[in-house]
Amino acid sequence: MKKKLWYLITGLCMGMYPYLSHLAFLERGYHAHGGEMVIVLIPVLLWLVFGKEEVTE
Repeated sequence: MKKKLWYLITGLCMGMYPYLSHLAFLERGYHAHGGEMVIVLIPVLLWLVFGKEEVTE
């Protein structure tokens, strides 16, 4: 994965978290972290799946 794409995905996910947290607050009426917390983990999961290079000997 290229660095610029990595930064874009990470920035997008981190930027969406406050918005999703606010929407969850409006729906529930109290502050709690639920499924919207998963959006922060998307860049990590993408890095684990696509970011590693295979080592050939």
